[in-house]
Amino acid sequence: MQAALGAAATLLGKVLTTLSVVPVAAYVDSLQLGHNSEQIKDKLLHTQGLLHNAQLQGSHVGDNPGLQGLLEKLSRDADQAEGLLDEVHYFQIHDKLHGTHYATTQDLQGLLRHQALHADSALRHLFPCFSRSPCTPPKTKRNGGDAAAAAVAGVTNSNSATAQDGDALLHFDRVSISRQIKSVLQGMQSHCDSVSNLLGIGTIPSGSTAAAVV
Repeated sequence: MQAALGAAATLLGKVLTTLSVVPVAAYVDSLQLGHNSEQIKDKLLHTQGLLHNAQLQGSHVGDNPGLQGLLEKLSRDADQAEGLLDEVHYFQIHDKLHGTHYATTQDLQGLLRHQALHADSALRHLFPCFSRSPCTPPKTKRNGGDAAAAAVAGVTNSNSATAQDGDALLHFDRVSISRQIKSVLQGMQSHCDSVSNLLGIGTIPSGSTAAAVV
């Protein structure tokens, strides 16, 4: 039981870390789950705290097949959620580096555009070459830069995007990923409530900011 409690707490911690990344949180907020990413984090933090307390009171928890099964489901959901959110974050980093829009929400597009303009202005002050057209673009090590240029020149749509990035084929299905994230986050929060009840402490009151998604 101690191992199951520890595993669930650790995996919840990983989800919390990823949800703390601003672009990822914005993506989750855009899914309209009924509660925002901060409220979801509150729910996970509450459960993580209960799990840590239960670890400290090992003899009190004892062997409980029902709790064991729920912890396994919670760990499975948390592991899946981390993987999905990591994928979103990966494509958001790609968006920022290559000017694509695979996983960038509309709110973030404005923020990134502002940051890009600010960075460009700073570079122009530091390197006058940026303000003149005759500057020679940097060369890549492979294929004279043609492959790299092709990788970032594709046009994407809001639902699904595919591009050739070097030798790796990138594909981001926004509809599918969003549906999976919504499902797993809802399931994870439901299991958080069930685990809390079995630990004898109860769930976060529905009137609080960390109410479960329904």
